[in-house]
Amino acid sequence: MRALTVWQPHASLLCMADTKDLDNRKKRTHYRGELAIHAGLKVDEAAMVGLYGLIMRLRFADGPLASLFKPGAHVSESNPPAISAADIIDMWKRLPAPTAKSFHLDLPLEAVVGVIDLVDCVTESDSPYFTGPFGWVRATPRLLPTPVPCKGKQGIWFLPDEVEAAVRGQLEGRG
Repeated sequence: MRALTVWQPHASLLCMADTKDLDNRKKRTHYRGELAIHAGLKVDEAAMVGLYGLIMRLRFADGPLASLFKPGAHVSESNPPAISAADIIDMWKRLPAPTAKSFHLDLPLEAVVGVIDLVDCVTESDSPYFTGPFGWVRATPRLLPTPVPCKGKQGIWFLPDEVEAAVRGQLEGRG
């Protein structure tokens, strides 16, 4: 099985239904087919701030994005935080790096998190996620119940046999 390493939170979002429908890339691809999504070691901190702000605005509503976060003790559905995205960005800039990166997140790193079908590569899109120059369009996202640890690589690469077996086992309900 081929794989693509993607920074979090984009890796998890690509594998969840009703979320990110494409991934922006600098290079075109002619590959079409099944593609394992591997969460690399790096985190897109700006995207995390934006995603956290979105979750705050949704007030931890039920849905695929809310499951990525563990609300703190003072935050609940009945007691949502009164905070704006601008406030979050301002706080982010003021916090020391280790604290700024935490945000109560539970996103796997250096692991295969799911599988998508890569169905197209576009240079224009109405998707709110498209920034170009190329959008790798996905379909049929499947988030794995348990991430499969694995070292990543650049570009499209092949999963090691044992990792592919573990991923396929989960997709087929055996793992």
